[in-house]
Amino acid sequence: MGIKDVFTRFMGGRRSKMPIRDTEQYPRMTNLGNLGLGGGRKAQYKPTPPNIRYFSRTPYVRAAIRRIRDPLCSLEWEIVPVKGTKNNRHLDQQIQTATDCFLHPNLDDSFRTMLGQIVEDWLVLGAGGIEQQLGGDMIRPLWMWPVDAQSIQIFPGWAGGRNEARYLQTIGYTNVGLLQGRKLTNEEIVYIKANDNTETPYGFGALEIAFNSVNRQLGVAEFTGNLASNAQPQLLLFFESAD
Repeated sequence: MGIKDVFTRFMGGRRSKMPIRDTEQYPRMTNLGNLGLGGGRKAQYKPTPPNIRYFSRTPYVRAAIRRIRDPLCSLEWEIVPVKGTKNNRHLDQQIQTATDCFLHPNLDDSFRTMLGQIVEDWLVLGAGGIEQQLGGDMIRPLWMWPVDAQSIQIFPGWAGGRNEARYLQTIGYTNVGLLQGRKLTNEEIVYIKANDNTETPYGFGALEIAFNSVNRQLGVAEFTGNLASNAQPQLLLFFESAD
């Protein structure tokens, strides 16, 4: 049980009959340096290589990304009621409103262009981010924008509070921003992870795995090449003044 859970239990901040988790989420990332006042955690950044974006623009990688992204963005889709729900006029109106929101998520993107950016980040960085906000127009209540997943940090100690920040968008060139970031709640960001696990709140993208593998192989090849070219076996058993 985390420190924040203890405060929540005794201060009456949890829902009635709602159990409190005793195990620590992402325990390998939890240390005294991440603990803040009131038991909060600091946002953690994902150690993604900054030049992985440039690697994604090479010809072979670009062809692989397009082979996955373009067919997904071309699929037909529709919003339908949950199985077993009886259809009616009000439900049809809600479906039409939701469909219009997804067809035109913001003033710049269509559903295809927004999905293409999300899928690209999901393949390259292992995550796709969508900001969602509610507007006052009942005809178009939902607005969505694609977010650079590399700029999103996660609070691993998020306890599920509605007004508690779960994400932090950094402002800077790499994944560690130099300026103060913008805290975002769970309802403001849709964060889609690839290959998620219990060790870290971040996923691992297909290109990230390929980049690390290729980088290690090139490093090993360079090291062994330099070692072989600089070898001098004729001096290996040299003993001065020996007969």
